[in-house]
Amino acid sequence: MIPRIWEEFLLEQESHLSKEVVDRWLRPLKIVNFNSCNLYLEADDALQINWYKEHIESRIDKSLLNNNGRKIQVHIKISQSEGSLKKEDLQKTTHETGQKILSFVSDPVDPDQTFETFAANSTTDMTVKLLKSALLQTFEFLNPIYLYGPSGSGKTHLLQGAKKLLEGLGQNVLYISAETFTQHVVGAIRSSRMEDFRNCYRKIDTLIIDDVHLFSKRFATQEELFHTFNHLHIHEKQIILASSSPPALLEEIEERLISRFEWGIVLSVERLQTQDELLQVLKLKMQRFKLHLDEELVDKVIVEMKTPKSIEKVVQSLSLAHNQMKSNQEIKKMIDQLIVQETKEVLNAEKILDIVSQSFGIQPDDLLNKSQTRESVLPRQISMYLLRSLLKMPYLKIGKYFDKDHSTVMSSIRQVTKGLEKQSQDLMFHMGQIQRKIVSLG
Repeated sequence: MIPRIWEEFLLEQESHLSKEVVDRWLRPLKIVNFNSCNLYLEADDALQINWYKEHIESRIDKSLLNNNGRKIQVHIKISQSEGSLKKEDLQKTTHETGQKILSFVSDPVDPDQTFETFAANSTTDMTVKLLKSALLQTFEFLNPIYLYGPSGSGKTHLLQGAKKLLEGLGQNVLYISAETFTQHVVGAIRSSRMEDFRNCYRKIDTLIIDDVHLFSKRFATQEELFHTFNHLHIHEKQIILASSSPPALLEEIEERLISRFEWGIVLSVERLQTQDELLQVLKLKMQRFKLHLDEELVDKVIVEMKTPKSIEKVVQSLSLAHNQMKSNQEIKKMIDQLIVQETKEVLNAEKILDIVSQSFGIQPDDLLNKSQTRESVLPRQISMYLLRSLLKMPYLKIGKYFDKDHSTVMSSIRQVTKGLEKQSQDLMFHMGQIQRKIVSLG
């Protein structure tokens, strides 16, 4: 039986995404278990999980609440392991830790993220060739392989391509994000499963970790990463890492880890920006989704959508609705709607929290907890002020976002306003940093 709260959530998404999209991507999710605080779902494949994380996960915290107004935690996993880790070589360890299931397996991957579907400019094309050569060991063994580049440059695409290439060679590959590695470490410590954790991580042929810059300040996790790295390196097991910056510019990461990141080869990945480069991306995505657009519409997409990720969203949305659109005029109208939506999404609540937390050197989650230390209180007040002033978010909605009542929100915003009027030095410094980053988003 489908829980009423989930069904209401699906109906709400129909107004945002259309009934066809919800029926294709959300309704097929199987409900495994449900209680007042948790909803456990199973997806048919990794693509469905990736789509859910990109389009739905951010809506859950704001929309899926129980009768007491508390957030319902949604846990989603693939219904059957992708088989990337052989059972005889890598045991799947599962343990109930609080409300989450701890499972030492790879993060889901998009089956279409391969080297063949990756669009690159001349600089990044050399990176791809070097990466493939290193993986195939056509020249001296390099370990680790470290990729770096800005968000949207395709690092994750290359990591997932590397995973598929190595699995095709019969290797056991563990592909995870820095967040997943941290969850594995913390969960293993809390449930006294560190032996299982180490057995799993040290019985693989290749370890791939995305977003290693997110290990910043997580020193207990860095300690375990150091020992895992050493063990794999000594036993000549491949390590592949990706980050937003080169090793030397990583912040709050131990020097001994940074030095190890530089042992092998460091490769840069550039974001595609020119219209010719974006046209290359569009053609690959159209081929992937079996979509045809005439020349006028192609020009419109590459002019208005300025990043590969934005282009993929357009192509995917058009592909989903293609059967319902009979003319170029209808397709053009939908593209116009997607352009408006993309413009609105340049700045949202999540981006504001990310920018504020970066300015203060804390994690976005620190803004949402109940800590009353100055390290958390001031950036939280600034976040509330920005949500109100920039996004025109109602006080009640801001309060729900931070789990505070609206009077607390109003008081916080007043304090920031007074501080700006008095030109408080500390506040003005941080606001200046934040405003520069917000302007750079455009």
